[in-house]
Amino acid sequence: MTNPMTTTSAAQIREVMKTNRILCMQSLVLCRDEVTCRWLTRAMFDLGIAPQFFEEAEVALEALSVDRFDLVVVDCDDVEGGMAFLQMVRRTPSNKAATVLALVNQRTNMQAAFQIAATLTLQKPFSASLLGMILRASQGNILRERRRNFRYPVEIPASLSVDRGPELRATIVNLSEGGMAIQAHSQLPANQPVRVRFDLPGTRISVETEGAIAWSDRSSSAGIQFLNVQQMVRRLLEKWLQSQFEQLLADQKKENASAVPSGLLGTMNRLLPAQV
Repeated sequence: MTNPMTTTSAAQIREVMKTNRILCMQSLVLCRDEVTCRWLTRAMFDLGIAPQFFEEAEVALEALSVDRFDLVVVDCDDVEGGMAFLQMVRRTPSNKAATVLALVNQRTNMQAAFQIAATLTLQKPFSASLLGMILRASQGNILRERRRNFRYPVEIPASLSVDRGPELRATIVNLSEGGMAIQAHSQLPANQPVRVRFDLPGTRISVETEGAIAWSDRSSSAGIQFLNVQQMVRRLLEKWLQSQFEQLLADQKKENASAVPSGLLGTMNRLLPAQV
């Protein structure tokens, strides 16, 4: 059974990191080893990853089928059905793109884990420093995917013209590399070409580009997909969104650190050996 200290710590840390749902990274961990779970809890907290621990593959599979996880960690050899679970990760629609870390020992080699589903592998026994390095690599994969799909909440005035019609006013409520959500003054026709213009907050950059109305509802909300974006405009938008994303990450890290109960991380550190 997993040590109660590990379970309590993971639950407290996960609750802290739920405060920012935009950036909080979710992890499923299938592992029975107490020491490994403790190290994963501590290392994941440092990287802003909220772990959910499971000891049985069947129970973990139920969670995998209904929730989306950024990172899936599987102890392939020390959990019954671990390898079978690893095979199932890519078969769940919501987790096809998840980063998968396979923990292996003498029974399963790294190549076999890679061939099945693993993005990264770690051979037991391993040091805490190596675990940290591997998890940082996992975080890099996750953040690249997150940033690519990042929708930054904003409130930006915009002008748009639907199918070369008259200029309309709207408010952008979130913005991404691929498009935006807007609040208009009346319902817009879906599947129509549109041209939009807006200024990026805090800059002197004015963006004007083509798009298409991907969806529209009766509350006058609509989603616009960018089309034929000029390369220079795309780079400026990507750079601006990246700076917002990085600032949110920095703010979240500070909030997480200050919200953890006093002494919790120190207690965890005292329980951790140098090697897993």
